[in-house]
Amino acid sequence: MAVEKRKSYLSRTPAWTLSIITAVVSLFIIFFFAYLVSFMMDYIVKPSEPNEELSNLIAYLGYGVVVAIMCYFICKAHPTSFWYTPIICNAMSITSVLVEQNPSITLIFGIGWGLSVIGTVMGTLRGKRGITNV
Repeated sequence: MAVEKRKSYLSRTPAWTLSIITAVVSLFIIFFFAYLVSFMMDYIVKPSEPNEELSNLIAYLGYGVVVAIMCYFICKAHPTSFWYTPIICNAMSITSVLVEQNPSITLIFGIGWGLSVIGTVMGTLRGKRGITNV
């Protein structure tokens, strides 16, 4: 008698849908991180000396890490989606770089894109290993 295994939410939802959800939610993550970091910096650094560049740097790097983690989980659940998942997930940062054309933002988002590619490759390898072991 075969036991039916329950699929996770990530494996039941198409990869492109998860990637679009990640792209939309990540837009709000940038604002949340920027607000949180600037709020904390008001208490750490003197309020008369706001350091907006540092809070933006931390917010953008936090965004990159969150998107990379989601790329890992999406590609782990859907190993064949490795070629479009990082592009869709990073749609907001790609648009930002094309519109603003600021070298410092390009560098920060480039680090996030690199993390996304690493997360995608790791998730794909882990997902394919899980498929072959079943």
